Amino acid sequence: MIRDAWYAAAWAHELTGDPLGRRICGEPVTLFRDRGGRARCVHSVCPHRGADLSRGRLRAGELECPLHGWRFDGAGLCTRVPSGGRSSARARTFEVREQQGLVWIWPGSGEPASPPPRHAFRDEGEVLRTPPRRWRAPFVHVMEQALDAAHVAYVHRGSTAMAAPVVPEARVTVDADRRGFTSESALDASASTDSGLLARARAAALGLGPTLARRVRFDMGGAAHVHITYRSGWDALGIFATPADAHTTWVFGESVRTRARHPLGRALQRRYLRRVMAEDRVAAEALHTDRFPEGFPLALSVASDRAANAFRALYRRWRDAEQVA
Repeated sequence: MIRDAWYAAAWAHELTGDPLGRRICGEPVTLFRDRGGRARCVHSVCPHRGADLSRGRLRAGELECPLHGWRFDGAGLCTRVPSGGRSSARARTFEVREQQGLVWIWPGSGEPASPPPRHAFRDEGEVLRTPPRRWRAPFVHVMEQALDAAHVAYVHRGSTAMAAPVVPEARVTVDADRRGFTSESALDASASTDSGLLARARAAALGLGPTLARRVRFDMGGAAHVHITYRSGWDALGIFATPADAHTTWVFGESVRTRARHPLGRALQRRYLRRVMAEDRVAAEALHTDRFPEGFPLALSVASDRAANAFRALYRRWRDAEQVA
């Protein structure tokens, strides 16, 4: 897995008055807000006797160990030893950034090479989010599925119900720094029309209409958005995927849209988002990934795999660079 990248660690609203424990890139971490409200992250293993700091409490913005009451501030410094004396102990810390409703973590060593990915459209539309879930699927497989257009007609048959599994040719443009790419394609409205009474009713209530264009945006480490343009506005479905370990992945689901911004549209879109995420989870967890946790061989790829292959190429580039370093 790649460590030198920004990964979603939590939704901002998850950091309340209690520590939040997560496993990210194989490491147990604890997220919390310090006295000033700033998001912080420390390694969950207390440097004193190895207690789990995520099971502790917050005291005036400092993390209190559940075993001996030692306290650590946002910089990881030990500020209090209740049993007496002083300690130069320091908990390991991780770089954290909070923006656009997400708390990002940099699990790698050294200073981050760049800020977390920021998307202007996420500030323009109405946002709905799903609680993070830990999928029993490796990170690479989760990301490839998110970037794959061909699975929609089959995996999401119950929610999207496309009339035909047509995947138009896409143009992939890789960023100069090789840390992301954009895939764009025009859509054939007749091939992407929802079928079935419920699907058509949902389309009418949400102002979907014919789809005009499809744009996929990927940013290293695990941010992917599928941006679809309609005559009535646009809709961006996204996931933020974070490797928990070699075989499981944290997945954060998000919907941003400019059409159907009314109570019925909101309720239908929330239900749709949850259903799509559930369908994707079932599909991802059913993959036979034991032999290939970092992706199946690419020999059988076809044109519709272009975006997934672009991701794989970038992933291998940065993974190999870390291994050499």
